[in-house]
Amino acid sequence: MPRLIVPLLLPLAAVACGSDAPDATTPGAQSGAAPSGPLPASCHSAYWPCVPRASDVDCARGPGDGPVFVRGPVEIITHDPYGLDDDRDGTGCDP
Repeated sequence: MPRLIVPLLLPLAAVACGSDAPDATTPGAQSGAAPSGPLPASCHSAYWPCVPRASDVDCARGPGDGPVFVRGPVEIITHDPYGLDDDRDGTGCDP
């Protein structure tokens, strides 16, 4: 099965999270500001910017087996259901 890698530093609108999805190019994302409104339903609410909802998501540079992979960094907003923050510093998929 091919691996799906979702780059978080590029616009994700066409990839996973819909045209209204915030991503690293959204104003405020560079400052680390969390979203002020709700994320699209296809984005997991525990992460910023958008991490798609899937059966499992892993960091592209890690040992995970997917099926979805993301490149970070990813801010952990509430909890870390996909285990993207190995060192528990609040940032997942550290470069």
